[in-house]
Amino acid sequence: MEKCIELDVAKDMIIEYNTNMTALPPRVLKMWEEFKQIRVGASIDGYGDVLEYQRWPIKWKQAKKNLEKVSLIKKYNKEYPSSI
Repeated sequence: MEKCIELDVAKDMIIEYNTNMTALPPRVLKMWEEFKQIRVGASIDGYGDVLEYQRWPIKWKQAKKNLEKVSLIKKYNKEYPSSI
């Protein structure tokens, strides 16, 4: 992503992720601002204890917190509601 931003092509790119939502570093969120669109597919099979059992060592609270962060990115929710 850094190279795409550096080359000034990020604004024309769509990035798509499939993630279990265990990590969402602030630097990644900052870089996302430079891209045309971000699509996040959350690979989550349940919630709470069910998720923690199925996807050990994932912690539901962390995954939920990261899902909430993604859902609050107004730029993508407003322009591309089906992407998140």
